[in-house]
Amino acid sequence: MIIERYTGIYTMDNATAEFIATSRLTEFVPLLFKAMNDDPGLAQAYIDRQATLFRYFDFLDKDQA
Repeated sequence: MIIERYTGIYTMDNATAEFIATSRLTEFVPLLFKAMNDDPGLAQAYIDRQATLFRYFDFLDKDQA
Protein backbone atom coordinates (compact mmCIF):
# COMPACT_ATOMS: atom_id res chain seq x y z
CA MET A 1 0.00 0.00 0.00
CA ILE A 2 2.87 2.40 0.79
CA ILE A 3 4.55 1.70 -2.54
CA GLU A 4 1.34 2.33 -4.46
CA ARG A 5 0.43 5.46 -2.52
CA TYR A 6 3.72 7.32 -2.37
CA THR A 7 5.49 8.19 -5.57
CA GLY A 8 8.14 10.37 -3.99
CA ILE A 9 9.20 12.28 -0.93
CA TYR A 10 6.79 15.13 -1.68
CA THR A 11 3.72 13.00 -1.07
CA MET A 12 5.09 11.19 1.97
CA ASP A 13 4.77 12.13 5.63
CA ASN A 14 7.56 11.85 8.19
CA ALA A 15 6.06 8.81 9.93
CA THR A 16 5.97 6.86 6.67
CA ALA A 17 9.56 7.82 5.87
CA GLU A 18 10.63 6.63 9.33
CA PHE A 19 8.75 3.35 8.87
CA ILE A 20 10.43 2.72 5.52
CA ALA A 21 13.85 3.56 6.94
CA THR A 22 13.57 1.11 9.83
CA SER A 23 11.64 -1.65 8.07
CA ARG A 24 14.53 -3.40 6.30
CA LEU A 25 11.97 -4.54 3.68
CA THR A 26 13.52 -4.93 0.24
CA GLU A 27 10.22 -3.96 -1.41
CA PHE A 28 11.05 -0.33 -0.62
CA VAL A 29 14.35 -0.28 -2.52
CA PRO A 30 12.83 1.09 -5.78
CA LEU A 31 11.10 3.84 -3.82
CA LEU A 32 14.39 4.68 -2.10
CA PHE A 33 16.25 4.90 -5.39
CA LYS A 34 13.54 7.22 -6.67
CA ALA A 35 13.93 9.37 -3.55
CA MET A 36 17.68 9.52 -4.20
CA ASN A 37 16.96 11.10 -7.55
CA ASP A 38 14.29 13.50 -6.27
CA ASP A 39 15.51 17.05 -5.95
CA PRO A 40 14.11 18.38 -2.68
CA GLY A 41 15.08 21.92 -3.62
CA LEU A 42 15.49 24.24 -0.68
CA ALA A 43 12.53 22.96 1.33
CA GLN A 44 13.96 21.76 4.62
CA ALA A 45 11.06 19.36 5.27
CA TYR A 46 11.84 17.44 2.09
CA ILE A 47 15.58 17.47 2.73
CA ASP A 48 14.94 16.01 6.20
CA ARG A 49 12.55 13.40 4.82
CA GLN A 50 15.09 12.36 2.20
CA ALA A 51 17.75 12.02 4.92
CA THR A 52 15.35 9.86 6.95
CA LEU A 53 14.78 7.57 3.98
CA PHE A 54 18.51 7.20 3.39
CA ARG A 55 18.87 5.83 6.93
CA TYR A 56 17.27 2.67 5.49
CA PHE A 57 20.73 1.50 4.51
CA ASP A 58 22.00 1.94 8.09
CA PHE A 59 19.57 -0.74 9.26
CA LEU A 60 20.71 -3.33 6.71
CA ASP A 61 23.57 -5.75 7.05
CA LYS A 62 26.64 -4.49 5.22
CA ASP A 63 26.30 -7.20 2.58
CA GLN A 64 22.71 -6.19 1.85
CA ALA A 65 23.46 -2.48 1.77
